[in-house]
Amino acid sequence: MSQLLRIDNFSSNNILEKTSLSADVNTGDTDLPVVNNSGFTVSRFVAVGRLGSDSCEWLTITSLSSITSPIITSTDLAQLPHSKNDPVTELFGDKIKIYRASNTDGTIPADNEFSPIDTIDIQADQISTDYTDDSGGASYWYKYTYYNEILADETNLADSVASRGGGYDTYCSIDDIRREAGLSSNSYISDADIDAKRRQAQATIDGALQGLYIVPFSAPINPMIEEVTIKLAAGLLLKQDYGPFVTGNSKSGDDKIKEANSLLQEIDNKHYILTDTLGNDMSIKGAGGIKAFPDSSTPDLPVADGGSDRAFRYGMRF
Repeated sequence: MSQLLRIDNFSSNNILEKTSLSADVNTGDTDLPVVNNSGFTVSRFVAVGRLGSDSCEWLTITSLSSITSPIITSTDLAQLPHSKNDPVTELFGDKIKIYRASNTDGTIPADNEFSPIDTIDIQADQISTDYTDDSGGASYWYKYTYYNEILADETNLADSVASRGGGYDTYCSIDDIRREAGLSSNSYISDADIDAKRRQAQATIDGALQGLYIVPFSAPINPMIEEVTIKLAAGLLLKQDYGPFVTGNSKSGDDKIKEANSLLQEIDNKHYILTDTLGNDMSIKGAGGIKAFPDSSTPDLPVADGGSDRAFRYGMRF
């Protein structure tokens, strides 16, 4: 089966330095006047404009100077005009290396078991990059690094969070959360942002139901657990301050969290019983209920004759 990976282009380990333009830049310019170029490095890349926006492009740093004012120079020509105060971000790399390791026992493989399967270009005007592993799926774990081909430099594989293919360890899809939060057409919120809230929601669910059900839940996920995860993650997402590009607001986030917690309480109180695909009660104590000895089946005989020799038994009424 195939596996779709959606990788964040601008996670923290791909961002090295930040500054802003101190003057306008015109199409065709090679000099970028900036507020500060301290810490920037020749042969790295600078993204000019808001990361992931249509007005963002990146150029290769060829020299740095500050004779009169800080300047970043590139042999690349600016393809777009940029205004004073636009952000300028130095990136570790303009490519992503994708690594894969076979799943053997359900736990994350050691880093030395991951092998590179492809290297892909990052688009400056996209917040994330999609990659399809045609032979992937739940049989594999994935990691990725950022790569600078000019310097042959790569971020540490250990800094990448491993994820298993096939949505193996998740209770709902990223797209489900996007739709619930009203963010289906919003490209400024990355899948990595949403996955972080999904993980937070799942941890909350597992903590609440620990001891009542076997957690974490495994596929196929009960529809109620899926619904609670979607609403809770969407609520947490809307509560996060992502700036002016998010539709929805803090109040709608609170409402969704409240609704999710109400559903979770119904499960915790066993007002709603989670069942598997065959309709069997999934709770740890669900199969047998409360038991005690002696009970109604205990023979009414002395101990010497195999009975309980008890005055009262569980189940008796008076």
